[in-house]
Amino acid sequence: MIKLIGIALSLCVASTAQAEILASYYTTIGPADRVNSSGAPLTDFGAILQQDRANAHRFGRPNPGDERDPFFGVRKMRAAIPTLFARGGNGGDYWRIQANSPYDITILVFICGSGGRPAYLKVNPADGDGYSGC
Repeated sequence: MIKLIGIALSLCVASTAQAEILASYYTTIGPADRVNSSGAPLTDFGAILQQDRANAHRFGRPNPGDERDPFFGVRKMRAAIPTLFARGGNGGDYWRIQANSPYDITILVFICGSGGRPAYLKVNPADGDGYSGC
């Protein structure tokens, strides 16, 4: 019985642990972010975010309005962006439509995690309608 109570309490504590905002940045997704380094079109928004950060950090070709971030200057961290995006619950038709849109879009990206380690990304249109945070 005591063991069961201990397990239940540990589950409650684990479920209430909140991720914190480790960093956030605004970025503009443009045509160069929607193709990979070989010029092939990207259709997954997580991959587009990864290319955006590669263009900003690795290739030195940010879009106007792109801000720097403290995590994705490292190739290994950029490689994790599609997974971090998927973990953030950013699915849905909106991002599928944006992946195939010919128009620039400015977004606000929250890098969420704990202990200085990113766990997921929350991505919001930068339209001022309210942001999800972590």
